[in-house]
Amino acid sequence: MTKIRVHYQCGGGILPDDPTFIRRETDDILYEYLKQGELCYVFNSRQTGKSTTANSVMEKLRSDDIKYVYIDVTELITKSQKSLYYEKQKSEEDIYDTFFKGVTDKIWEKLELPEDYYIQWQSKYSDRQSSPRKKFQDFIDQILLPNITDKFIVFLDEIDWLFDVKFLVDDLFTLIRVFYNQRQKYNRLVFCFLGVATPDELINSSKTTPFNIGESIELSGFTFEQVKEPLGRGLTETVDDPDAILQEILKWTNGQPFLTQRLCSIVVRDSESRNPNIRELVEENLIINSEKPANKTHFTYIRKRFLEHNPDQLRTRLNIYKKILQSEDGIYSNDSPEEIELRLTGLVKKEVNQLKVLNPIYEQVFNLDWVESELNQLSVKKEVKKTLILLIKAFKNKILEQGRLWKASYMGINTSFLQFFLLNIELPLATFFSTLWIPEICLILFLALMLFKQFKLKILEFCIFSNILLLLLVFFARNLIVEYSILTRGLLAFIFALVLLTSNIFNQSKNN
Repeated sequence: MTKIRVHYQCGGGILPDDPTFIRRETDDILYEYLKQGELCYVFNSRQTGKSTTANSVMEKLRSDDIKYVYIDVTELITKSQKSLYYEKQKSEEDIYDTFFKGVTDKIWEKLELPEDYYIQWQSKYSDRQSSPRKKFQDFIDQILLPNITDKFIVFLDEIDWLFDVKFLVDDLFTLIRVFYNQRQKYNRLVFCFLGVATPDELINSSKTTPFNIGESIELSGFTFEQVKEPLGRGLTETVDDPDAILQEILKWTNGQPFLTQRLCSIVVRDSESRNPNIRELVEENLIINSEKPANKTHFTYIRKRFLEHNPDQLRTRLNIYKKILQSEDGIYSNDSPEEIELRLTGLVKKEVNQLKVLNPIYEQVFNLDWVESELNQLSVKKEVKKTLILLIKAFKNKILEQGRLWKASYMGINTSFLQFFLLNIELPLATFFSTLWIPEICLILFLALMLFKQFKLKILEFCIFSNILLLLLVFFARNLIVEYSILTRGLLAFIFALVLLTSNIFNQSKNN
C-alpha cells in the first residue's frame, strides 16, 4: 500500500490544488457577491485564511473565465519607500504615483493587449499635469472598460499596510466611492479588500468611505466536516483513528487555520504512539514552547498587535480581555472600537453577541497572569513617566540657570530659544523613557543622579550636547533600539550613559 504523504502548511495562502486546501462556505459567499458586482472586504486577524479564501475565489473566477487581478499592496509601497517619505525624501505625489502606476501596470498585465497600445496611451500623459489618481481613472475609462465585456475583479490584499500613508488611503477610497456612485458606468469594475483592519481605521468620513456600501465577509474557523478529508488523510499512516484525533485537535484550536494545520503537523512529526495524547502535545509544543521558531511568528504577532496597535486603548483592551478570561460564558459585546480591535488580534471571537476567547490554546498562552503582568507594566511605566518628567524639568531648569550665568559672562546666548528647545523635548523624552525596559531605566536614572550630583559646569555646550544626544535617541528608538533584545538594548543604554558621563568629566576637567 502506498503511503500518503501530506505536508501541512502552517501559514501563508494555500492554493486550491494543495492536498491540505480547505474550502469554506465563505469562499462561495465571497465569490457570489463579487460576481454580482458587490464591493467586498475581508477583514480579520493574521493567519485566519484570508489569502487562502482569495485563492479559492480566484480559481472559480478563472474557471468561469472572469478576469481578475490580485495585488499585494506591500509590493507597491515598500518599507523603504515609506521610510523615504517619512524622511521627506519622497513627496506625497511620489507615493501617489508609485501606488496608482503599480495598480495600473498590474491591471494592464491581465488585459493581454498589445504593448504598443499601452505605451501610446502613457505617452499622452508624459507632459500633462494630471494627478496620479486622474491618470488612473482615465486608464479605467479609456483602457480597461473598452476592453472587457464582463466583470473585472481587483483584489487588494494587505490593505492595512497603507495605514500610515493616510492621504493615499483617503484618495483611493474616495475614488472607489466615485465608481460606486456612477455604477451604471463602472458596474463591471469590482473591488475586494483584504487585511487586518476596521473600516473606521482606513477612512473616517462616512461620505467617502466605500465600506458602508460594501459587503463584509466574516471568516469562521474550520469545522470537522471541512477538515475530515483534506487534513485527515495525512494522519492515516500515523494514528489509528484519524477522525477522533481531528476532533480532539479542533477542541483545542476551535478551527483556527494556522493552529489546526500546525497541530496536525506536530501529531505526524512528534507522536510516538498511534493513539497520541493531544493535550500533552499541545502543552509541550504550543503552550510551554510558544516561543519556538515554528510558533513564534504567530504568537508574537498576536502579542504585538494587542500591545502596540492603538496604544491609547491598551488598558481598556486588557481590562476587557481580563473580564472575558474570568467569565465562563464570555461577556456581552457592544461592538465598541476596543472590542473590535481586540477581535482583530485573533484572541477572541464574537458568538451570539458574546465575546469569548477563541480557543483553549490562546486562553493558556495569553492567560490571566499575562494580563496582570501587562497591566502592572502599564502602571510602572506611568509612574516612571511622571518621575522622569520631574527629573527632566529639574534638569531643564538647571540648564536654563547655567545659560543665564553663561550669557552674563560669555559671548551671549538666546535663552528664550534654549527655553523653547527644552520645553519641546520634555514630554517626548519622558514618553520614550517610559517605554524602556528596567535595565535601561535604571541606567538612565543613575545617569541623571550623577549629573545632578556633579553639575558644576559653567560651559553650556555640554548641556546642549547631552540633550541633542537624547533627542537622537528618541528619534531612532522606534527603528533601532526597540527591535533589539533586552541585553542589546541595555548595552546600548550603558554605552550612551558612558558617553554622557565622559562628556561631563571632560567638561569638569576643562573648567578646572
